[in-house]
Amino acid sequence: MLTHCDSPDEDRPILQTQDAKVGEPREGYGVLGDESPLTPPNRFLRTDAQLKPTAENDDMNVKVDLEEVTAGLRVGVIARNADPGDYRVVFHESGDCTGNSALGRPLDLMAPKTTVSSGVQRSDSERVLGDLEVKGDGDGRGLWLTSWGNLRKGDDKSVLHRPLALHRASSGDKLGEVVACARVTMD
Repeated sequence: MLTHCDSPDEDRPILQTQDAKVGEPREGYGVLGDESPLTPPNRFLRTDAQLKPTAENDDMNVKVDLEEVTAGLRVGVIARNADPGDYRVVFHESGDCTGNSALGRPLDLMAPKTTVSSGVQRSDSERVLGDLEVKGDGDGRGLWLTSWGNLRKGDDKSVLHRPLALHRASSGDKLGEVVACARVTMD
């Protein structure tokens, strides 16, 4: 509860918290007197994944960092020793990472919640997380913020236990072949 208290400057009242005592922890903050915000445990979860390459390029190394943010996920991808070219990073609704036919429909994390909840259907090529360009040296990097999604167990908006795949870019509404894939897990 906040109340006004006397201030040396009468034009600017000071607010004071009456529910907490100096030296005691408060929800969402550190100890009273130390006004630095304290992130409660598991408030914003994070994990990483190592995508496993297909037999085509065993030397490829694809690392993915996932972190919850206020309105979705921050997803960072670093590819090394990949064949130069354009790729697409895609979360899938289901699948087991054994090839294109084993993966479910792409999960549309980039669409605004209003598009998803209104039932507007976007083509598979529009449902990608993003495009990743791998340069001639075999390295590529990408960073995306999704419109929704989380890393919470049992939540229908969670990407946990869903496959994340790197596809070769293709033209049209179809995704190219899978070149690396892994299920998202929490260690």
